[in-house]
Amino acid sequence: MLPSSIILFNNFTVNTIYLFTFFGVLMWAFVIWYEGQKDGFNSDKTFDISFWVLTVFIAFNLFLKSRIQNLEIFEPQNWLLKFDKNLLLAVIPFILSLSPVLILSKRWKWSVYRLLDILAHAYIAFSIIYLTGLLLVQGHKQLVLFISVLTVSQYLILKYRGYKIASGLIFSIMLILTSIGGLIFYNGTGNLLFYMLLFTIGVVTLYFRGKKSMIFNTNIPNDLLKALQAKLTAKEKQLKSSQQQLAAEDAFLNQDRTMDNAEVLDEAILEDNQKELTDVKISAIKSMRIQVRKALGFMKIGKYGICEICGVPIDKARLRVYPEATKCIDCANKENI
Repeated sequence: MLPSSIILFNNFTVNTIYLFTFFGVLMWAFVIWYEGQKDGFNSDKTFDISFWVLTVFIAFNLFLKSRIQNLEIFEPQNWLLKFDKNLLLAVIPFILSLSPVLILSKRWKWSVYRLLDILAHAYIAFSIIYLTGLLLVQGHKQLVLFISVLTVSQYLILKYRGYKIASGLIFSIMLILTSIGGLIFYNGTGNLLFYMLLFTIGVVTLYFRGKKSMIFNTNIPNDLLKALQAKLTAKEKQLKSSQQQLAAEDAFLNQDRTMDNAEVLDEAILEDNQKELTDVKISAIKSMRIQVRKALGFMKIGKYGICEICGVPIDKARLRVYPEATKCIDCANKENI
């Protein structure tokens, strides 16, 4: 168990939970920046979204805190309409903080569902750190299972987001699981209203995402689609074989190197250079494999041939030359600027 407060310097005392919250927010911001960059979103604009989401959340949180006593005066008698103070200060600002995502994605013609998934990814990372702090400081052992579920979910998101999980699905699942997990682990009086609200938003988002998927279903002819799928499958196998071959040729994995040449300076320098070159090649191949697998995943969910950034159809000539393309030529050029 950690102490409830920590003395940092000059007898300055800080609540331990606040420290976990601070590091959680840093991780939240990093995940949005990193995942946004990985998805091809402009880094500066991604920072703007993070800034406005956080600003709106804090502003409404402080506003509700200043009005919480007035709200408690009008506490309803109906148990369904009763509210928990802590959940009120968390859920309502969270919902309102989504407004910058909706507004800016429409303004910049970005995929709102991909942004919501990135935001959900970031909130899961924050929750893992924050709940771990509660576990270590307050000893709520019932949080162990919830943290484990969140950690497994984070791993699956990192592994499959973008090419096996349709965009928008992660955000919906996060809200639905949060509402269910809250009912199990934090089911006090006045909580049901907020859990119902989160669950409803998750289901509604899932519904509209399904309608959008049907609207943007690819119009690529079946014969061309099958030919491109065969190309991508063959390329994925070729890249996998190349990656394994490069790993086998890694000089640092040679069992005889310490006996034969570890003390020879020139050969050691040569080995370092070869190692660096091999790592660069393997990294490039891994990136290409991710892109190929993402394109194959888009085929499975009916999104292949649609730009993952702006949602417009990708030119068929571009797909014939570069079948792993998941962005239109305009968005790809913007990403490289």
